[in-house]
Order: sequence, then structure tokens, then C-alpha cells
Amino acid sequence: MSSTSFPKLAAPAQRALAGAGYTHLEQLTKVSEVELSELHGMGPNALKVLRQALADNGLSFKGDAADSDFPFIGKVAKRELANAGYTRLEQLPAVSEAELLKIHGVGPKATRILGEALAEKGLAFAPKKK
Repeated sequence: MSSTSFPKLAAPAQRALAGAGYTHLEQLTKVSEVELSELHGMGPNALKVLRQALADNGLSFKGDAADSDFPFIGKVAKRELANAGYTRLEQLPAVSEAELLKIHGVGPKATRILGEALAEKGLAFAPKKK
């Protein structure tokens, strides 16, 4: 297999990949998207670009979305959402963003990422309760 270079990414994401020793797209098949998201400088846009580049080359992150329906958030937020009974993105339109923020370990970054994932599917959080 020939090595495929990374697509164009923002400088912080490039530095995060280089700092972790990743130099070619194929190496990302050995790491999960969640693990990669924990690198300083690796944001949701970079992950989206990398996910698409992998797919374009018939590849995917280790354990791709089959492990969880919340592949873009940190381990703590994912675990705490599961402990609260939320394991699928499709469950989140029943809850407001404010209610999610009350769950220990789920912060503004996770709710923003989840909100973006919902929007991609034409969904949204429930309105804030009065």
C-alpha cells in the first residue's frame, strides 16, 4: 500500500498530528476518532476533513462509529452521556442543551459538537424548558 499524505488542514491540526507521530493517512486506521480528537489542536473541522479523506481512500478510523453514536466527543462526555441513558444521537432531540450541560462531564464543547452532528442529520436539541 502506498502512503497517502494528509489533506490540507489548519496549522494546529497539522502540528497535533506531527507531534503524535502521524505522517500518513493510513496510520489513522490504527487510532480511533475519539483518541485523535483528544490531541491538542485537533478540532471537529480537522476530524471531518480527515474522516472524508479516509473514506475517499476506502479507509476509516479504528473502531469507526460502530463503537458509539457519539464518535466526536471526549471519553468522559461519552461515558457520562451513556450513564444518563443517552447512547444514540437520535435520542438527543428529546433533551435541551441546558439539560445536557447539567450532566457531569458534558460541557459546552461536547454540546456544540453534538449540536453540529444533530444539524447534519436535520435534527436539533429540544427547546429550553421554561
